[in-house]
Amino acid sequence: MNRRFHSAAVACLAVSMLAHAVRAQAHHVVLKARKVGKSLYLPVEINGKPFWFAVDSGAYQGVVDPLVAKEAGLKVIGEGTVQGTGQGDVPVKHLARLTMRMGALNIVVAEPFLIDLSGTGNPGWMHGLIGAELFENYVVEMDFDRSQFRVFGPDEFSPPKKAESIPLVVENHRFFIEATLDASETRTVTHRLRVDTGSEDSVADEVVKEGTNVHETTLGNGLGANYKGYSGVFKAVRLGPFTFHDVWGPAVPYPGIGMEMFRRFVVTFDVPHRKLYLRPNKHIGEPFPSPPTQ
Repeated sequence: MNRRFHSAAVACLAVSMLAHAVRAQAHHVVLKARKVGKSLYLPVEINGKPFWFAVDSGAYQGVVDPLVAKEAGLKVIGEGTVQGTGQGDVPVKHLARLTMRMGALNIVVAEPFLIDLSGTGNPGWMHGLIGAELFENYVVEMDFDRSQFRVFGPDEFSPPKKAESIPLVVENHRFFIEATLDASETRTVTHRLRVDTGSEDSVADEVVKEGTNVHETTLGNGLGANYKGYSGVFKAVRLGPFTFHDVWGPAVPYPGIGMEMFRRFVVTFDVPHRKLYLRPNKHIGEPFPSPPTQ
């Protein structure tokens, strides 16, 4: 083969491969978020009306509050109850199918809930929850530091560089990962944790009652009634290749992992391919907040 032709062919192939890779990652939507504390909120339109919703991977269905239902003209088709992070049943109304518009994205919520969210501790301008429907239909990168999300089509996504992957379990619109929890020198468990970006906790698990600095505190702080429980400090939490020491967490019956942990990474939720990718950011080595004294 002519050497000049061969070089040109190789160069064209390299350019073609690079262009393909760029196109694969270029097909995404950037959503700028509003950050309050450890929570992220996105602007949402429903029937042409604008609102702010929290991004909550722990919400297995999209949720709106009464103001949204009224202003967007949503139709109630039933009633029932659900359970939240607090105690007791939470009354809900079932709504007809709706579409949440976020930038260029249209998220269909087949069975939305209407719930009074005024007691959840969120800002008064927050009027709903973006839940499992977003994560199940797209690959979602959450960059806490930059207060933004990048959303990819499942077939247009390439795994991020310099990120560690952890298997993601999906069951009935709920997402879980495994973590090893050292409550003390003599007590270690490996538990499945619910992935919950609507929680500001680090890791929540009842085994922390066998940890250090255990004391009574108020738990719930979401849907349902608050209740007296316990919090404490894990000796260590091991998440894939990452190990964190002296981690505060509440003792709850349903283990979970929230934004106090996720804010230390750029997190990519690849629910369609059952992977969670973690790329450390500048917060990775920061100490965990001390347990509340209440």
